[in-house]
This record gives sequence, structure tokens and C-alpha cells, in this order.
Amino acid sequence: VSTQSTGSPLYFKMKRFNYVVLLIALTVILVESTTCKKKNVTRYTRCLQEGFQSTIESCQGVANKMALEASILKRCRNVEKELTACGFECEPKPEPERKHCKTISYEHAEIEVINDKTLQLVWVGNNQNRPNGAGEINWDDTTRSGTGYMTLPDDKTYKLKYYPEQGTIYWDGDKGTTNIIWQNAICEA
Repeated sequence: VSTQSTGSPLYFKMKRFNYVVLLIALTVILVESTTCKKKNVTRYTRCLQEGFQSTIESCQGVANKMALEASILKRCRNVEKELTACGFECEPKPEPERKHCKTISYEHAEIEVINDKTLQLVWVGNNQNRPNGAGEINWDDTTRSGTGYMTLPDDKTYKLKYYPEQGTIYWDGDKGTTNIIWQNAICEA
């Protein structure tokens, strides 16, 4: 039967391992003011990883059942005080902002985008007697465009390529490959 004491080599290896795991688990990006010292930010990051409970609202330490030693706790409080004085904040890693259309407005039709994928076309003006169309669109955040299709019951199924920033829908092709083009097709988020 082996007992683990706080002075044993196994205890120190486990403690080091726990710190490595905590370092990996910490998912905050530390944003520093230009007047904050980088070494203080590094020290504070370490404090949070060791389980220091921050008083800075945007900072969260990693849950740690082990109590911090008094000297470490004092050091962390002092670093936090210096960082607070220079306007330091922690911020969670932001999610990429996705701005896709909820509606695409054109002079002859309104296209509703449901759940960021399904398309429902409703004709307006002189075309309002035509049957509504339905289709799908897949958004490409890299090219900032949408590719899909639209089925018009009184006509056919058209492939489409939509460029929201240009306000242009290309039907049955892409730029330079089709003559069926809707310009001023406005994206409303």
C-alpha cells in the first residue's frame, strides 16, 4: 500500500501534469492595454491557470481544488492590482461573426432565406400571379457568396450564384458564363 505525501516525487509529477492540463484547458485570450507590462500579463495568465480567482469581471480562472500557497496568492493579487490599474481585461475568444441574408429583395421577387439554407421565392409586382419558387443555398464565408438552386414550378430548376456584397444573382452560371443576371438583389440580414 503506497501513500502519497506532498513531498513525494509522484505528487510533484502529478502537480506538474495538472498545470499542463490546466494550461491547455484555459481558453481565454488575454487582451492587454498598451500600458500593461507583458511580463505581468504572462504572470497573470499563470495565476489563472493555477486556479487564482480573478476579481476582473472578464477574467476566469480554471477551477482548481488545490488552495494556492500564500506567497503565490499574494503575487497573483499584486499582479492583478497592477493590471487593473493599466486597464487590462481578459476576453473570451470571439466566435466568427456570420452575416448571411435573411431576405434577398429584388424588384420582381422577394427571396426568404430560412434557417440560413432554405430559399422561398415570392413574386411581387407584375409577376405576383406566378407560382412561388423554392430552393436551397450554401454560404461560403471565404468567397462571401452563396451557391444553390431555385425551382420555379412554371419554368425549371435554375442553379444560382449570389454575391451579397455586389447585390447580384447569376442564374444557370456564374460571372461571365450566363446572361440571366439579377442586379440590385439586396441582402437584408
